Amino acid sequence: MTHLPEDDFSMLQAALAGSWSIERELGRGGMGVVYLARDVALDRPVAIKVLHGSLARIPEHRDRFLREARTGARLSHPHIVPIYAVEQREDFVYFVMGLVDGETAGERVRRGGPIEPDDVERILREIGWGLAYAHAVNLVHRDVTLDNILLERSTGRAVLVDFGIASEIDRAGEGPLIGSPAYLAPEVIRGEPPSVQSDLYALGITAWGMLAGRLPFIADDSAGVLVKHLTDDMPSLSRAAPRTPRRMVQAVENALHRDAGARCESVELWLDRLNAGEGMVALSQPLNTWVGRWDAIKPFYALGMTVTAMLSAAAASQSIYDRGNIAATLMKVAATFLPVLGGVVAIHFAIELAMLRRLARLGYTTSDLQLALTRVRQQLRRNGPIKPQMIGRVVHDVGWLAGGLYVLLGVTSLRYLMLMVPAGYNRFEIIRLLAEITQWSYVAFWSAMGFSFLVPSFHNGPDGWFVRIRDAFWSSALAERLMSLASIGLGNSGAPEQTLHRPTELVLDLAIDDLWTALPPTTRNSIPDTRQVVSDLRRRVAQVKEFERILTDSPTPPSPEAAALRTQLAIHHAAGVTALERIRIVLARLGSAAAPAGEFTAQLADARAVEQTLLAELGMHDNLWKQLKRVVRTPSPLATPAG
Repeated sequence: MTHLPEDDFSMLQAALAGSWSIERELGRGGMGVVYLARDVALDRPVAIKVLHGSLARIPEHRDRFLREARTGARLSHPHIVPIYAVEQREDFVYFVMGLVDGETAGERVRRGGPIEPDDVERILREIGWGLAYAHAVNLVHRDVTLDNILLERSTGRAVLVDFGIASEIDRAGEGPLIGSPAYLAPEVIRGEPPSVQSDLYALGITAWGMLAGRLPFIADDSAGVLVKHLTDDMPSLSRAAPRTPRRMVQAVENALHRDAGARCESVELWLDRLNAGEGMVALSQPLNTWVGRWDAIKPFYALGMTVTAMLSAAAASQSIYDRGNIAATLMKVAATFLPVLGGVVAIHFAIELAMLRRLARLGYTTSDLQLALTRVRQQLRRNGPIKPQMIGRVVHDVGWLAGGLYVLLGVTSLRYLMLMVPAGYNRFEIIRLLAEITQWSYVAFWSAMGFSFLVPSFHNGPDGWFVRIRDAFWSSALAERLMSLASIGLGNSGAPEQTLHRPTELVLDLAIDDLWTALPPTTRNSIPDTRQVVSDLRRRVAQVKEFERILTDSPTPPSPEAAALRTQLAIHHAAGVTALERIRIVLARLGSAAAPAGEFTAQLADARAVEQTLLAELGMHDNLWKQLKRVVRTPSPLATPAG
């Protein structure tokens, strides 16, 4: 149904006939009405926004509408709705844009209440990318609202609409005010021009609304809302949406600061604050359990060491009577030690497989495990190494001394010690005494090793040899095979509930992999190199981001050259993420037969070109990368040096 009078709607259909075939009304706002239509020439669905007739008859409004629509048509970004045409026919002024099958964020909130923080973060990240892209070409949106964010049904992506096409607010003779009252920044209400910071304020209001299920300022009329923005303190998001992570609350509060100068200078910096918060995004409970699995495993090793001590004591004392026969001694010790060790290792392996299977069932991958270990290393570096307890250190040292005594007496030196016994002494008693000492040294060694599993006995630093070996294993092909073994019979697991710990490039890579796997075999066979191209690009993006971080964290004094390089790396990083995003979107449409295969092939070629550009950029600065990595630690497990 349309709200236009029948004659006006018929006149609109007649005016656009031949180019655009209008089907029905989709919605309306302060500036115009949006219709579902079809592009007659290309036979594709589109959305057409028609300026209200009362505004179209005013030259100033008509010209601004056309000018700003043409400005918006210059934008090409996965999270900005494309504008195909800007036209004026007879008395109708309109622009044609891409149709997004879905609902607005406002409709979703009104239908289902507050949106989960995970989903809100994804929406904010995607809309932030679009805003940052527009700001880079000196275009301010001016009307970021819940109803100007579309959520695509098939892909879940968030898309921003209506760049610069904001509505007017009548201020009773004070002059028009452009924008939606509930989202206007205080400085704009006071008459200052819209800016990056005012867009950021509107994005903060939008975030507040999605998380709380309502807007922060509500009044009987527009004037009352504007006054609240100017005079009232922003209501507490923590109280309105208590499930919101603290880092998100802090990011939203920064965007909603009444003083524009206190907000982040750019959307990119604000996204960094949103993603990082106090430094780290909390891991999900399954990953936390996996990270702390050693607490469940180490008692078995402690018990195994004690059992080994008891069962091997006889073999230890027997080594005295072997008269220094090292081979015989070692065989007797191994005969009792190895079965116990094998049993403990089997229990360890079973626990590992059970935990990995649970993670695989929830949709986690080895990349998530690597990120979790990086989090542990960062926390260790932040809190300092785990200090050994005094009792643990004493027992550990005594145990190794006992082990050394056993080796000295029972394995290597007995023959020479017996030769030194003077004539006339009872050699049998001496041998018996040495056997007792050897036996109890052996028991003390294994008992001390078992105790060391339960009580910290040495420094566990973030960059020690154990950490390096552990991280190398979980980054290896062997870890992938172990995860595959744990996943047998599970089928295709869904996405995990919490993925905020994942970097953007990994989120896109995994989404693309899922979409590619869901394609029919014939379609997959026609694009066989998709996974390789996407994986290569994801690694390059991670490397560029890691290089950018190392430059930022470098203790060397900042220089113009370093600043220029950081800017260049940021541009390359954005290009890589955008290429991945485009592949994800086109692949989703390819799966629903809404996009031709040729379009996906072109996007794949573009992604390969971007990857090669990133590789060349990293290669140019390879020596600097290696030099800085010596002084700036904590490399990402998903980023390796270029090569």
